[in-house]
Amino acid sequence: TILGGLGADTLRGGAGDDTFLIHGTDTAADTVAGDAGFDTILGSAGDDTFRFASFSGTNTVERIDGGGGTNVIAGTSVSNAIDLSATQLLAVALIDGGDGNDTITGSAGADTILGGLGADTLRGGAGDDTFLVYGADTAADTVAGDAGFDTIVGGAGDDTFRFASFSGTNTVERIDVGGGTNVIAGTNVSNALDLSATELFGIALIDGGDGNDTISGSAGADTILGGLGADTLRGGAGDDLFLIYGTDSAADTIGGDAGFDAILGSAGDDTFRLASFSGANTVERIDGGAGLNTIAGTTVSNSLDFSATELVAIAQIDAGDGNDTVTGSSGADFLTGGDGADTLRGEGSNDLVQGGLGNDALSDTGGANLLDGGAGTDSITGDGGAEFIAGGTGNDTVNPGAGADVLAFNAGDGQDTVNPGTGAQKTLSLGGGIRYEDLALRKSANDLVLETSATEQLTFKNWYAATENQGFVTLQVIAEAMAGYDQSGADPLRDDKVETFSFAALVNVFDAARAADPMITRWEVMNALLDAHLAGSDDAALGGDLAYQYGLNGTLAGIGTAAAQDVLGASQFGTQAQQLRPLATLQEGLVKLG
Repeated sequence: TILGGLGADTLRGGAGDDTFLIHGTDTAADTVAGDAGFDTILGSAGDDTFRFASFSGTNTVERIDGGGGTNVIAGTSVSNAIDLSATQLLAVALIDGGDGNDTITGSAGADTILGGLGADTLRGGAGDDTFLVYGADTAADTVAGDAGFDTIVGGAGDDTFRFASFSGTNTVERIDVGGGTNVIAGTNVSNALDLSATELFGIALIDGGDGNDTISGSAGADTILGGLGADTLRGGAGDDLFLIYGTDSAADTIGGDAGFDAILGSAGDDTFRLASFSGANTVERIDGGAGLNTIAGTTVSNSLDFSATELVAIAQIDAGDGNDTVTGSSGADFLTGGDGADTLRGEGSNDLVQGGLGNDALSDTGGANLLDGGAGTDSITGDGGAEFIAGGTGNDTVNPGAGADVLAFNAGDGQDTVNPGTGAQKTLSLGGGIRYEDLALRKSANDLVLETSATEQLTFKNWYAATENQGFVTLQVIAEAMAGYDQSGADPLRDDKVETFSFAALVNVFDAARAADPMITRWEVMNALLDAHLAGSDDAALGGDLAYQYGLNGTLAGIGTAAAQDVLGASQFGTQAQQLRPLATLQEGLVKLG
């Protein structure tokens, strides 16, 4: 029976069943080796602290018995290595590593282990073990429960459980934090945190920190913050919330899994950057919160489908460069393609869709929409609602829908093909300085061709194949953009900002002229413009401000998205002339057409 007393003692039992007595609390660490025999460290009837800088099976101590009182196995304030897996513990309330980067392995029984400050590696061993994590530690711990039902427990205050990695192989069945606002946190490098096999109680946030993190939530309702970096986040079962704050140039991958899951922005301007997104991501809502918020793709090809997701407070879906495929939500969206050959589709409600550069395919499935191809050889397809369609520069193909569409075409817009539409009567709006003198009609097989200059034209496919293919009945000209426009002049075709004509009447006169003289192959529209003139206006246009500004300035850039939505949402859009507003009024707001 050996009593070392106070001080840093080195005790060896030698052969035989030895007992080492440690009574009270000593700040110095002892070194104890039992050698041969069944050896025991024994405490007193009071509260005892067994302090070691290192301990393992090589110490050949088979049992530590605290005796009476509340007893602790403790390390020092530097890094300790304490392995109790080969030692039976009796009446030991706590294994406390203290400060420093400690390595602690518990016994085969139910242990309570406190790593303290520092990057600790803690293993529970067999038994139902409890790991205590108190306060906020900037160093990351590694915790493994091993066999048994193991739990990480916080204190009564705000606790941060920091890990560089965590998964089911950690065999920790529960993290239960008690009071306070508690966080599971990663480090500022790439972390892998998988909590899908762990039950969480009282966790306010799972925070990956900076770096390219991979985080999987628990079966409950989790709040997950990936932080900066290209993060892969999964919510698991439960109604999960993913937080994205500010602007990050790296793209995240987010999967909500079961439950009603949402992505939420901050009180400021946020960018939700995604390389891919669809219904398979099982995220039911993206809410930008306050501020000016954007869903953005990357500079490579992206596939973004929000048809199964509710979008709230999202100002723009910007696909970015690359050959992107983007489908909007059921709400009113603003979709932009950027560079590349993009496929953009609105999904119900009144959408604003702009292709930008490249050969784009634009479409919408419902509502009154703006479809602006921009530069390139674009394909534009309308739906059952009234559309404002501008192919832009390049030789575009337009597929009108069943609504009262307004097709805008300017000088410089190339040679466009217009396939037959159905349903409501449609308007062709010319601008950009197109001259009356250059307008001419031709018949090519079953097609009607309207020349707007020596090198530019619109071809109305299969116009003569069926009466229902002759949907364009009104011609509108933004005369203010034309040379010779004079509000006080005597020319009735050039004295108003906007002039309207019966396109159907012009084609009828052309057809009659061909019937009278089959040798006619090209017929100048000026021959019948005055007779087909319907009205002129300085304050209204079919297609409203969109048609007028596009025809006058050759672009929609700078018009606020709210103003554009006002035009599309008006009951008279496409069927009656809409009142024009000053350009300064149209340019109000922070989000504008490009």
